[in-house]
Order: sequence, then C-alpha cells, then structure tokens
Amino acid sequence: MKITIYGWRVNTPCMTMAIERGAIGGEGPISVFFSYAHADDEFRDDLHKALIGAEISKIIRMWWDRKIPPGAEWQLEIDARLRAANIILVLLSIDYCFSEHCQLELLAARSRKDEAVLIPVYLRPFDLKPFGWDKQQLLPGEPIQAWERDRRDEVWATVATRIRKEAEELKDKRRQATPPAWSLPDRDLSFFGRDELLDGLWTAFADRKGPKVCALVGAANIGKTWAAKEFAWRHRTEQDYDVVWWMQAEERITLHRKYAELAERLGLDAADTESRIRRVRNWLTEHERWLLVFDSVKRPEMIEPLLPEGRLKGHVLITTEQGWRDRTAGQVRLGGFSPDEAKHFLLASGDVDPPTAEELARQLNFVPPALAAAVAYVQSGEGLLADYLGFLTSTRDEGGR
Repeated sequence: MKITIYGWRVNTPCMTMAIERGAIGGEGPISVFFSYAHADDEFRDDLHKALIGAEISKIIRMWWDRKIPPGAEWQLEIDARLRAANIILVLLSIDYCFSEHCQLELLAARSRKDEAVLIPVYLRPFDLKPFGWDKQQLLPGEPIQAWERDRRDEVWATVATRIRKEAEELKDKRRQATPPAWSLPDRDLSFFGRDELLDGLWTAFADRKGPKVCALVGAANIGKTWAAKEFAWRHRTEQDYDVVWWMQAEERITLHRKYAELAERLGLDAADTESRIRRVRNWLTEHERWLLVFDSVKRPEMIEPLLPEGRLKGHVLITTEQGWRDRTAGQVRLGGFSPDEAKHFLLASGDVDPPTAEELARQLNFVPPALAAAVAYVQSGEGLLADYLGFLTSTRDEGGR
C-alpha cells in the first residue's frame, strides 16, 4: 500500500515496518544499512550472523535490500533506509565496484559523511587503486576471502566487534546529548488497524527529505486522537524519541501551561511562562529526536508561535478537523474503516456471526473508536456483540419516537 503526504510517496509494508520501527534510535537500536552486490550474498549472510548478537541486544538493527517485501517499490525503500541509516556497511568486492546501483548507494552514503558512519568491509581481493580504496582503512586489513575457511569465523567476529563498538559509541553520544522527557495520555490497548497509516507516517518523518510537521485531519470522533496516541506510544516504546510531549490544544492557557512544563523537564530555568516557552523553542531548534503532539487544534495560529523557527530537527504531529494551511506540512485525511475492515475487526472478537458483525459495523458508521468500544463491552464480560447491537438499535428506536 502507498500513502501520499503532499506528493511525498511512501510504501508502507505493515509487518516489515513493525519489525524495523526502531531503526532510528538513540536509546533504541542504531540503524545499520548493508550496501553490497548480490554476488556477495554469502558474505553478507556471514556478516549478518556475526552481528546477530548485537541485534538481539538491541544495540543495532540491520537492513538490506533482500528485506524489501513483495509489491514495494524497491528504490524508494532503499533510498529511505539509506537516508535514515546511522552506520553504512560497504561490502567491498570487484562486483560492488562495477555495480551501477552499488555506486549510486556509495555516492549517497558519502554525501552523508557528517551524519552517518561509513565502514568499508573488504570481502574479496581486487586491485583497490583504480577505485580509490587503496588509501582508506578497510575492515579487516586483508580480504575475508584470503583467510582459510576455518579462520573466517574468527575474522568475522573481529569485524563484528569493531562495528558493535562504533554503534555503542553512537548510542553513548546520543544518550549524553539529550535528557528524556515524556508526557502522554494512557495508551488505548483496544487500538486496531491503521498500521499502514502509522507506518507510512513514521517512514515519512524518518526520511530526511520528508515533512517534519504532519496533520491528521478528519471529522469529529473518527479516531484522530486515537491514531496519534498510538503513534506516540509505539515510538516511545521503541525509544525512537528522547522527548515526546502531548498537549491538548483547545484552550490557549492550557496549551501554553503544558508547553512551559516542558522547560522544567528539560532543566531550563525561566521566571515566567513566556520565558519558558522561549527557552523551549530555542532548545528544540538545537536538538533532534523529539516529538510534539498538538491534539484537537482548532486554530493554527494557536500553535504556530510554539514551533521552532527554520527547518525542524524533530517532528510535530497535529490532530484537527480543519485542513492544514501550511503546504510544507504533511496532511493525512482519516476516514472510517472500510466495511470489510470493520467486519473483520468485530469477527475477531470470536462471539459474533458475519451478518451481525456487518450490521453492527454499519450502525457504528465504521468508526474505529466506536467499534473498539463495542469489543471492549464484550471483553468486559457484560454481554455479546449481538446484545450490544440490540441495545444500540433499541436506543435509537426510542430516540426516534
């Protein structure tokens, strides 16, 4: 499935993104991108095995193009992952040097030299000089293929140790740079669906060329807050942000008070609310890995003075019934579930036949939070979905008399 956020198109394979969601972590895993030629699949697999312990320990999260799911646009997926990577492993061989796709990846990797660590891993012997690799420190010093097979596990372990050390140093730098601050409403454990939307939103945010402000737009009670809350909780759990701050935006006084509270959590001293707001804005301008959520925004002018100036280094998520006027921001319109999604959601509760599920979904206008409330009714032991439908129908009939 694809989601378009003002022309920025992103593939959203649900299961892949659910596994990879921690790829841009400071406290979470460091994203490791494998740039390699397919002729070197065996070597890439050996390096993956050598690094698996670091991945299990949540120090790194590995990605390579064989993980692209069927139906995804592979170039878009590769570009997004490469831009988001913290460590880029260049698996060197003559096939790599003669691969057009690999050379384009290498060019993109080198353009990010101030943002990501590039580590060349020397796989097979070839003349390094014509390709400019003769004056660069390679890992290991001799090509992997030159070692006897019974020694290669030892060599791979040495390579993996160096990569792990680099990842741990990156994590330490980030941990020292930003104090954690969290403020979120309770998570709704009945949340269901919207995976394509939430995964697409994260991929858009994670892409360095994607929007940094996104508005979830839809009618009242369609599930905007529901979706925003789940997005924030998922990425809090995966430690993709150091700061996640949720603010109700209906009233200016309440909004400014909550925004000013962030100053205290960040250790920013100031005498009054306006001074705290100014100091928070300055802090956000200088730091990365933060998410601000403005819920139920009625008027854009209420939150615009609270946003840092210039290109944002963090992310802003807005829920609103109005279309967002800033064309540089992403905008996602939420509707209800499709009839099939709603029916299958209710059928998953296990106590309802398809006709009852279809009718109840229709009565609830396919609205996700309303459907979740019906399932919660069953899970609380109060009755069956058929009882809920009967209660709903009788209430509406009485209201129409």
